[in-house]
Amino acid sequence: MKVKFVVDQLPYPPRNGITIPIWGYLRLMAKNNSIDLVILCDEEVDIPTLPERLVELCSSISVVRRTRRSKFVIALHELLLHRASFVNYKYGAELTLIGVPSRPDVALASPIGCIDYIARAEPASLPVISGISDLYISVISDSANAQLRAGRLLAGLLNRMRYTLLRYLEGKALRRASVFLVQTDRDREWSKKLYPPDLWTKAFVLPNGVGPELSLPKRTLPAPEPRILFITSHYIPLYADAVRWIVKNVWKDVQRRVPDARFTLIGRGLTDHSDLARALEVDPSLEYLPYVEDLSEIYSRTRVLVVKINKSYGFINKVAEALAMGIPVVGDQSAFNGLESATSAGAAFAAGTAAEMTARIVELLSNDVAWISAARLAQNEIGPSLRWEEREDLIRQAVALSVKGGCL
Repeated sequence: MKVKFVVDQLPYPPRNGITIPIWGYLRLMAKNNSIDLVILCDEEVDIPTLPERLVELCSSISVVRRTRRSKFVIALHELLLHRASFVNYKYGAELTLIGVPSRPDVALASPIGCIDYIARAEPASLPVISGISDLYISVISDSANAQLRAGRLLAGLLNRMRYTLLRYLEGKALRRASVFLVQTDRDREWSKKLYPPDLWTKAFVLPNGVGPELSLPKRTLPAPEPRILFITSHYIPLYADAVRWIVKNVWKDVQRRVPDARFTLIGRGLTDHSDLARALEVDPSLEYLPYVEDLSEIYSRTRVLVVKINKSYGFINKVAEALAMGIPVVGDQSAFNGLESATSAGAAFAAGTAAEMTARIVELLSNDVAWISAARLAQNEIGPSLRWEEREDLIRQAVALSVKGGCL
């Protein structure tokens, strides 16, 4: 089958919530299909250098330049969406860099905004699969609610406006899709709250996976140094608040009980928050890395991944990666959406309070027997089911369903 795969950033290397699923879909679909990759590229951005691993998977690779229609629209989007939206673009012609594109049998757009290009460039009869990540608009909604409860009225109202606008735009885009992908059964249920039946019935559950590039040798003793790890985008207020909560309510108590413990924080934007920047200055046990090219080295010296999500939907990629590599995880309940088997097996631990989270972290940092038991369960019992290769049948089902017309 010939697949037109439309993206708005290079799929490789897989380093964030957008490129991780894109690269996973691409690798699996390329096994039995011909892939024509189209990269939407903003006018002011240079045409990207194509990684060899990407070129190997594709029959053709093309670039499409896109520009925004007006300064007013740009200003409105930056105010309400805080990132480029997927409407009001003008698209140039497809510039083919490698190979010769063919007439597609099905298209896949990821992230969801890429549907806008397919809707303009392809006939309405072409089946379309849309990636929708982890219902990002609901993250905005949760941020708005938290800000309003905290009395931050202007920020809360602005995020509420962003949520309303994005919900409308995404719903409009999804009407062009035959199938849209969500990551857990809970996400599919959540989509019922966002969209009418003619849209949410198109939701197909396809959890993200972990690629072969993320692997560690079998876990053995001695355990790594007592280091915990937290990874997130600190630009999102909801997640910055999670860091504050951990530093204030968990980390100080962990330090008191495990004096040689270290805490690594990864993700851009942390120093944009003055209180968090100050915490880094006064606490030498905190290590901050805005960006890491290869997480394998960081994972290899981490004893526990700590996660606080504050939302009840979405598949948390970093939790799956840690478990697959044999790293125990301690988090709030929502950290394990779609990964409930990890907590029931004893490879991960859901904590309802700061005291529970602290106690679990301290035990795993200070008790080698407890750590190696959880690490081996994660790597040997849970990890294999999280690999992308286990998703291959689901990918085939999604493609077949889109060709048949969509709704489940």
